[in-house]
Amino acid sequence: MCIVDGPTEIGALQSKFKKQYYDCPEIRKGPGNGLDFSIQGYTKGVLPTIKLALTSNIRAVILLPDLERRKETFRSFSDKLKASIIEALLECTKLSKDSLQDTIFVCPPDIMFENWIVCDIEGIRASKFINDDAIQDYYDGKNGASILDKLMNTQYKKTVHGPLLFKSIREEVGIAYSNSFNDFIECLRTLIAKHCSNTYAND
Repeated sequence: MCIVDGPTEIGALQSKFKKQYYDCPEIRKGPGNGLDFSIQGYTKGVLPTIKLALTSNIRAVILLPDLERRKETFRSFSDKLKASIIEALLECTKLSKDSLQDTIFVCPPDIMFENWIVCDIEGIRASKFINDDAIQDYYDGKNGASILDKLMNTQYKKTVHGPLLFKSIREEVGIAYSNSFNDFIECLRTLIAKHCSNTYAND
């Protein structure tokens, strides 16, 4: 199961999974996010969703909260949020810490989800929404939505263009231009190989 910030991510992940794996895991909207949204606040908001998921047959939960403009690295934010969620789950479930370490994963985009969309300019250019002179660069840590809007030949609309563009990203290119996208793909590949290689058979 994936827990994301909003409808853009839901639509984008659904389109990507269905194109590449012909199936899609459950995707749920999280409690919200933002620069002033504390780790404790996010943990409290997402806890009911995770607890319910862990009582079903869901074997892994990947959370994708945007880093936003927090004054720390995306990996530091990931480590702190994962530790906070596990600590909260230990207080209200009978699951072990080791079990939760292998079940809960936090993969924040470095600033926002659009940073992952612009990690493969040539890939998303196939959508015809991207200007011919758009240049590939390392965009992690920058305002991905603003960058994407400048690269497009039309005004960027999150819920419309996000899913259309994200499904065109080539993973091997994306992971070379975005460390945060690389961490997500590594996590995803590991979990697919461990839990559902027969279900998500990549072409």
